[in-house]
Amino acid sequence: MIRRRSSVAWRIIAAVAVSFIALIITVSVLTFILVTGSFRSVLAKEFGAKVRFMTEELAKKDTELAATGMYEDYASAFQNNLLQRFEQIYYGEKKADALSEYPIIVDANGDLLMHPDVRRGENTAGNNMEFLAFAGTKPNGSGVYESKGTRYWITFGTFEKWGWRVGFQIRESAMNKTGIDLVRRLVIIMLMVSILATAAAGLLVRNMLIPLGTMTKALGQVRDGDLTSAGDTLALNEKYLSMQDEIGELARTTRSMSGELSRIVEDIKGVAATVSAGSEQLSDSANTLSQGAAEQAAGVEQVSSSMNEMSSSIEEVSSSLEEMAATIRQNYDNARQTEKIAAKSADDARGGGGAPP
Repeated sequence: MIRRRSSVAWRIIAAVAVSFIALIITVSVLTFILVTGSFRSVLAKEFGAKVRFMTEELAKKDTELAATGMYEDYASAFQNNLLQRFEQIYYGEKKADALSEYPIIVDANGDLLMHPDVRRGENTAGNNMEFLAFAGTKPNGSGVYESKGTRYWITFGTFEKWGWRVGFQIRESAMNKTGIDLVRRLVIIMLMVSILATAAAGLLVRNMLIPLGTMTKALGQVRDGDLTSAGDTLALNEKYLSMQDEIGELARTTRSMSGELSRIVEDIKGVAATVSAGSEQLSDSANTLSQGAAEQAAGVEQVSSSMNEMSSSIEEVSSSLEEMAATIRQNYDNARQTEKIAAKSADDARGGGGAPP
């Protein structure tokens, strides 16, 4: 029983944990998408402001150059001076390989003027082809393009007077890193919350399963017919009976069922005792009747024997009477014969007295 209760508890806790993990994954993915999208929107504004700043600086230099009256003579010097200023602003003392976001400038001939490759001395004709292909004929815009196997997110514009393409870009991996870091922090926070929630769920499950275990024990005792122990189990855990929830209702119902079953059992015992007493009385009555029947049978046998004796006596009397009747009849016949002889003798005597001597 304890093992089953533990299994239920672990299943509930596992379900809660899985639910939280699914929630963490869902929230993390949505957060990453939202953060990435929001970050791109923020970068578009930030990089757009930097591109506008650079194009405005180009316009100022162009105005200063025009004011000199020697536009063609000083154009290259002014442009180099401006590019050095941009490098100081955006590159500083950083090495080219340490830059994750930086400006990119391509002149009207398609040559790179500002790029980490320029600082590394790797400014070849093919380094800017991907960007130019991505930008096409659009004067400005933003989006993702790939160069040398690396994806970049860029916002670009055009200084039409010189035909320069001015952009500001960041590696997509670096851009996503911000979202990933935020998601990582969010996952850590949610994991901590999940652990606390799972622990709280474990306590709640324990508080649920302990009274349910008590109810199960009481019902098991009822099942085994030990109603007294079932009542004692509920009495020892009377606090569950006062709970105003389903557990309290179950406890009260179990107690009522146990009490009702006890009453029914007592009634059955009373009826069984009454039936047993009646059975004993019936048994005594049956024994009495059996004894009376035996006595009656003995009397009947005695009467039958007497009747047989009387029948024999009657038969003997009848035989004696028949013999007496035969003797009487014989005596009667003899008496009549004697009477006849006497009468004849008398007649003969009378006849003899009247005759002569």
